[in-house]
Parts: sequence; C-alpha cells; structure tokens
Amino acid sequence: AGATDADEPPAAKLGLFYVESPDGRHRLELNGRLHLDGRFVPERDHDELDDGFQVRRARVTVNGKVAEHITFRMGLEFGRTSDADLRDAYVNVGYLE
Repeated sequence: AGATDADEPPAAKLGLFYVESPDGRHRLELNGRLHLDGRFVPERDHDELDDGFQVRRARVTVNGKVAEHITFRMGLEFGRTSDADLRDAYVNVGYLE
C-alpha cells in the first residue's frame, strides 16, 4: 500500500501567534503589548481641550526554541523615541536536565 496525504504528518502546527514543528522541538512565538491613553472631555470644556486617543508605546516580542535545548527572546519597544529600542535579547543554551 502506498503512502497517502493522510499518512504524512503536517509540515508545522499553526496557532494564532505561533508556529511549531510537528514534533514540538522547534517553536516561534509572537507577542505584543500596547500602552494606550485616552482623553474624553465634557462638552462644556471642548473650547479649550479636545478628545484624544494615543498609543504611548508598543512592544513586540519574538521568542522560541530550537532543538529543545536552545531558547531565545528578542523584544523591541516603539514610542519612547523615533527609533525602536531593544528591550530584551538573549539566547540560552542548556543541555543539563
């Protein structure tokens, strides 16, 4: 009997914010946070102030693992300056259990 598509494992597991190998040894995740400000002014004060909404800063983080023993993380923050700031970055190699 020949192999069919149903016999083959999927190429990758796809989640809402991650991709993972079928055996679970490799994984890539995407996370994020937003810090927001909103200002809503009563009608009587609209002559001096306006309603407003602002994204104060946004953080984007990518983390994952490679071959079960290597994990990594990199986080960028946008909003404090005109450029992105590197907030977190590491690679961890661990073979001891």
